[in-house]
Amino acid sequence: MITDGEQKLYRVLFNIFAKERQMPTWEQLQSKTGLPKAQLVERLLRLQEAGKLLWDDQETPQTVILIQQPFLQTEQKRPSAATYFTDY
Repeated sequence: MITDGEQKLYRVLFNIFAKERQMPTWEQLQSKTGLPKAQLVERLLRLQEAGKLLWDDQETPQTVILIQQPFLQTEQKRPSAATYFTDY
C-alpha cells in the first residue's frame, strides 16, 4: 500500500519530468516536498518495492524510471441528456 507521502513524491517526480523532460535533482525534490534527503531516499525505496519505479543508481534521483503514471482516479463519463433520450 502506498502512503500519501509516497504518492505525493511520485506525483512530484511525474510532474517535473513531464514539464522539464528530465528527472529532478535532490535540491528540487527537497524544495517541492519539504523533506530531507534521507526521507526522500526512504520513500523512493518504498516506491521501488511497490513496483511504481525503478532506481538503479541510488546516488542521484535523476536515474529514476517511472513505470506507471500517477495514481489517477478514473472519472466516470456522465451521459448527456441527448443520449438519455436516444438510448432509452
